Amino acid sequence: MTAGASPTGAAPSAGRRRASASGSGPNPGPVSVRAPGKINLSLRVGPPGVDGFHPLVTVFQALGLGETVTASPAPAGETGISLEAAAATRPDRVATPAVQPTPAVQPTPGAATTAGVPLDRTNLAARAAEAVRRAAGVDHGVHLSIAKEIPAASGMAGGSADAAAALVACDRLWGTNLGARTLHALAAELGSDVAFPLVGGSALGTGRGERLVALPDTGSWHWVIATQATGLTTPEVFRVFDDLGGYGAAHAASLAAAATARAGDPLGTAPAAFAPA
Repeated sequence: MTAGASPTGAAPSAGRRRASASGSGPNPGPVSVRAPGKINLSLRVGPPGVDGFHPLVTVFQALGLGETVTASPAPAGETGISLEAAAATRPDRVATPAVQPTPAVQPTPGAATTAGVPLDRTNLAARAAEAVRRAAGVDHGVHLSIAKEIPAASGMAGGSADAAAALVACDRLWGTNLGARTLHALAAELGSDVAFPLVGGSALGTGRGERLVALPDTGSWHWVIATQATGLTTPEVFRVFDDLGGYGAAHAASLAAAATARAGDPLGTAPAAFAPA
């Protein structure tokens, strides 16, 4: 069983750990949140809709491999969002040198990257911090430090895990107490895979992947994952899939089964996982 995003140092609880925030005011010190990566045990894809997105029926499985985002208060009077990223230091991995933090998130994309991770406003973690500010009506500044374990563009939701962790970290740092359902809604706006790291474990995903139904997750599994030097972007993969015309009746059957599992609730059996702390 692999937990969802949770503040580092939080006491473990039985079953799934859930993303949560506590306290009535801003946290004076840094807040670190770890969020899991994922693999797709099953992935059925339908033809794109009028919005350009493909309907999915997928089974997400969280990994022990994950990302840690540390949110630190900006100096008094500063309202910018700054970023730094580096490979996480682990005994079984060789860490790459940390990049210098940008003085503020750049307004134009592509200005700076490390290991394929943008350090400007296109970064999902920066967008997540901005989403929390907008939803809560605050203008606090923050510095986000990302410790990465997941290879970029590997299909294991490294950027999505960064965003999920940043949502929880900023919500807790600023004491905005948005609540789990609001964080889930913000996650769904940020990207199709961003909501899953908030839940962790195993889950059925439908819609764009943001509609989740918790599945039994009682075992421990060991995965061998091989990555290549050059990653593949999601738009590129779906473009090739569209060219191949890989749709069929199996996707329609999967959609029907997923609808039955959801029983009309967009979060399915997941509300218990999203209950306020």
